[in-house]
Amino acid sequence: PGCGKTSLIHRCALWAREALAAQRIRGEIVDLTQDGAQDISVKIRMQRVCSRLIDELDTAELLPRKAMTVLGPVQDEPERVYPRLRTLLHSDAVAIVLLPPSDDLSQEIIEYAKLARPRILFFAESSYAEVARACQAQLRGGSVIYLTVGPIANHDGWAFVANRLTNYATSSAPEIDEATVRRMVENYWSEMSITGLERILFGVFEEAISGSTGRVTYDNITDYFYRTPGSRGG
Repeated sequence: PGCGKTSLIHRCALWAREALAAQRIRGEIVDLTQDGAQDISVKIRMQRVCSRLIDELDTAELLPRKAMTVLGPVQDEPERVYPRLRTLLHSDAVAIVLLPPSDDLSQEIIEYAKLARPRILFFAESSYAEVARACQAQLRGGSVIYLTVGPIANHDGWAFVANRLTNYATSSAPEIDEATVRRMVENYWSEMSITGLERILFGVFEEAISGSTGRVTYDNITDYFYRTPGSRGG
């Protein structure tokens, strides 16, 4: 947890949308990550996702009126919807679907891979490497692409901080240098995740801003770390 899986699939979805836009194709991101329930079967979850997807595509005006006449009566039947969807979507549209998390994700991905068609792109995340291995064992070819994330390296920490300072920092934000961030990541008490890095630096920067401190030092970080037990997770 906290290593950036959710952030990764959102970034991939954004990248896909931008790549499609360069080809004058509209990529519609449908975020269903909050729509799942863990205590129901794969079949019911997939039915719910399918129905919600059709509703979202209709709301986004990616389906012509005649499509709802065809899909409406069967919109909770994935095996009937997905094969038809590629021909019913507007010709310049692609659906980019972020799936809800699942306790039985390997079987779910296998089912989605069987139903996937051109112009429908599914993204899912899991905390378990076994999911990828199970899918690879049952699926052949390039229907599923696997990406992994893990603890950050020294250069990852500074890349993250530099990006945040460039894109989000205000004039009141204190300075911090690369050497300080690298030292922080290298000396962390366990393997550091992006979430852990963000949690600590958010607290340190908040204190620095309230105290009108112009620069964050390594001593500021270690002081905050040992004063704030909640900062040690991730």
